[in-house]
Amino acid sequence: MKNKPEDYQYDLGRFMDDIATSVNAEFGEEVLNKDASININQWKRSANFPEGYPKQGIKDDRDEVIRKKLLYSGLSKMADGEDRDKKLAEWEKERALSKPVLLELAVTAVFHKVLGEKFIVVRSSTFDDYENGVDNIIINKETGDVVCAFDEVRENSAAVRKIREDEMVEMTRTEDKEEKIKRKARNGGTKIKYSFGFDNGKLVKKETITTSIPMFYISVEAGELDKLLEGMNCVSDKPNAVELEIFDKLIASLESQVELLHHENVPEPVQNNILSFEKSLVEIKELRKNF
Repeated sequence: MKNKPEDYQYDLGRFMDDIATSVNAEFGEEVLNKDASININQWKRSANFPEGYPKQGIKDDRDEVIRKKLLYSGLSKMADGEDRDKKLAEWEKERALSKPVLLELAVTAVFHKVLGEKFIVVRSSTFDDYENGVDNIIINKETGDVVCAFDEVRENSAAVRKIREDEMVEMTRTEDKEEKIKRKARNGGTKIKYSFGFDNGKLVKKETITTSIPMFYISVEAGELDKLLEGMNCVSDKPNAVELEIFDKLIASLESQVELLHHENVPEPVQNNILSFEKSLVEIKELRKNF
């Protein structure tokens, strides 16, 4: 039986690689990294992609990710050099084995298994993760629309410190989740810099910032996450009973979050995208009937 984070990380990592291989084959280029996250280097302006972002812009975004990692790891005040690089690498390795990151991988796998026929479910770029708080995005294969964005939260009753330079406050995860959902929607939804679009009947890289996207939270209690990690089948593309149980819970949660936002005064573009997501939920529930 698997019972170590390293075991879960290895199995889920292989599944992420399979997702990346499939999506990259569809695009004919490595738009996803091996961990199924969006590869921002492929959005760089080139002869084949003249409308892409300038080389310096890509570098600035990579530098911003490093700056955020140093901030969150507590290493930002440490002088440049091998010692800091080594400590940052250790922090990244430890973070990769953490329950929140394993949850992100597991959710990506489960949603891919159920929705992969009509939706692309990928992890966001590291830039959009650190800058915009987006863990996953779901893209409609037929329209190229970004259906929604996810931020995974592992539920427990403990207080959590939100590590943002402009928000250093403590509150429970549930309070944080609901308030952030509403605040994001009232402030115009979330945005994604590295995403996809649709052109002449096929999915393409999108070089403009996608805005007004409804942001939802994927919440799994600690015990449920342990059950999911232990029960996942990372070899099969078909979801098993444990995976479907979690999927159904998450879809019910998404429906309740949509209802929550209907009672908020949100900008019209966000409201329109929420209504569009409700239509996608109907399609998502239809796909669920296949299993």
